Amino acid sequence: MKKNETVPEIQSLNIIELLAREKYASTGKNMTYEEYLYVLTHPDPLPTVSELASPWVQAEAAKLRAQFRKRFDTEKLNAEDFINDDCPIEVEYLQRYIDIPPHRHDFVECAAVLSGECKHTINGVEYVQPSGSLAFVTVGTLHKLEAVGNSFCVTMKLRSDYFQSLRLPNMIHFINSVMFSCGDDPLFSELMLSLARQQREKPPYCDQLMKRLFEVLFLYIMQNYQDTVQYLTSRISQNEKIISIVGYMMENYRTVTLHSLAERFHYSDAYMSRLISETLHTNFSTLLKAYKLDSAAELLKSTDLKLFDLCAEVGYSDTAQFIHSFKERFGTTPMKYRREQKS
Repeated sequence: MKKNETVPEIQSLNIIELLAREKYASTGKNMTYEEYLYVLTHPDPLPTVSELASPWVQAEAAKLRAQFRKRFDTEKLNAEDFINDDCPIEVEYLQRYIDIPPHRHDFVECAAVLSGECKHTINGVEYVQPSGSLAFVTVGTLHKLEAVGNSFCVTMKLRSDYFQSLRLPNMIHFINSVMFSCGDDPLFSELMLSLARQQREKPPYCDQLMKRLFEVLFLYIMQNYQDTVQYLTSRISQNEKIISIVGYMMENYRTVTLHSLAERFHYSDAYMSRLISETLHTNFSTLLKAYKLDSAAELLKSTDLKLFDLCAEVGYSDTAQFIHSFKERFGTTPMKYRREQKS
């Protein structure tokens, strides 16, 4: 199966995109996000391009601009407004010929280009996302994504706590916004389209299946395209610094403390704490605790270590505290978790 055989189902423009393309053809400009919101709230009958330019419509659009621009310009968009409570993943198609303003959000966003190319501006730097590429945009990153012409892009919004909870290889890459290049790989396209179909059609068990499909996609990218990783940032020195810090934490997670970590990199404790918080949007204790518990979960699946020895292996001195923390993270006790995984 060739890649271009997996894409035709999503090539045609929807009715609003057709109107936006008509505006682009006559004015050379995309439909503004406020005009798009206006059309969504006035779909019957759909306005014409000339009606969009009328003073009355523009006045209505200005009200929408006042309502939404503050969120785009000064605040993070919230997962609660974009991701359903019952599933930590939301998949949608990127609207074409519509200008979405630069924005930040408190969730991770992935953008997969399946045909054509997209312009992706991240922290003020413009990148071209070609067909067969997948970008991960981290929490709090200012970015803007725009399809070029009829190009087709699927986006995924991932709750930050869900993404951080994944015990997947080389998560250190995702401290930064990154892009992988998969070329004409048909499985990459099919996995993205399968996620989109589950979202659109909502068959039974779709929420569970979407999580599994994303993990398969992630593992497949790491297995086959890790060497194509491109860091999408203009703050190279800062990113190299935090990669080194997190790498040291992972290597020494059993014994590392905030003080020993700060001392290792010649910082004060307060500066190290602030650097981790501002860059990773979590604190030292939460990050270290999650890594210890995830390591413990792996040991429960792969070894027969007794609980006391397992606690010592991951740096817990208090068995009762470990059981409490493990149950809080995984919803079950360590021994039940082991039995369930091995069965």
